[in-house]
Amino acid sequence: MSNVYHELGETSRRLILAELRSGPKNVTDLVTSTGLKQPNVSNHLARMRQRQIVRAEKVGREVFYALASPEIEAIVHSACCQGKAAVCSEALEELTRAYAAAAIEGDEQACSEVMDVAFRARMALVDIYQEVLTPAMAIVGERYKSGEINAAQEHLASNVTERMMFRTMQLIGPTRRHDKTVILGCAPNGWHVIGLRMIADYLRFCGWKTLYLGANVPVACFVSAVHQYRPEMVLLSCSCSDAIGETLHLIAALDALRTDGLSFVIGAGGRCLESHRERFQDSPLDFTASSLREFATCHLPRIEQLTPATPVASAPSR
Repeated sequence: MSNVYHELGETSRRLILAELRSGPKNVTDLVTSTGLKQPNVSNHLARMRQRQIVRAEKVGREVFYALASPEIEAIVHSACCQGKAAVCSEALEELTRAYAAAAIEGDEQACSEVMDVAFRARMALVDIYQEVLTPAMAIVGERYKSGEINAAQEHLASNVTERMMFRTMQLIGPTRRHDKTVILGCAPNGWHVIGLRMIADYLRFCGWKTLYLGANVPVACFVSAVHQYRPEMVLLSCSCSDAIGETLHLIAALDALRTDGLSFVIGAGGRCLESHRERFQDSPLDFTASSLREFATCHLPRIEQLTPATPVASAPSR
């Protein structure tokens, strides 16, 4: 049985073995469910068949693979239940490319299948957004800049991705609820919001009351919302140069609210904060984040320590 543990130590073969727990599958099934390339799946299966870890059975013209014995099934099940099934870098790259191509075509079914692979691998929300959706949308952006796709296709991919994110949040849901509020949005001329939506989803997952204002919000309306809802945190996104001036205006207006007695943290992200850092260095921002992962691991824990949350009891069931 030592061969089984050895094979489980290799990420791609672990993914294949984990998929075979639910029953026999052919190569096409395994390519779809793991995100691995077909030649690699076939090579891994041949290796494990030679080591008598999987068995093959021909049904008509198809060959179906299954775990070779109940003992191997028990070992694989135990190993896969000890922690999440990791997705190797090769599989992530394949998932990213497949998702980008499907999103550009507006193929929501294909995008959902890619997301299902991530769910079955028990990827965390940050990993799904950071390792699959973010690089996929970067591919979309690069193809738009190079002229390979037009604005309609770029918008289509963005809208499909927002729907995939909504579906993800429906499946995952918040882990807890507390009394903290965050407002997120873009200043006038700010239209790129997927990165901001990812942070909004993560905060909702972490239990924050999330008020997402979206793109191109007039400064006066944004300030009015902050005054009305009195959040603990305000997050902005600035991803195009046309929005820099209005974003700086909004930051100044928000900071003025703090001098009037409101207390909240102001954070920002987006491509322009990286490419025009000098424009923001004298602004009263409390922090900037270049990615969801940076926000989740570096900034949010510190903010939550500064203002401890009060848990909110769930409504009693009827």
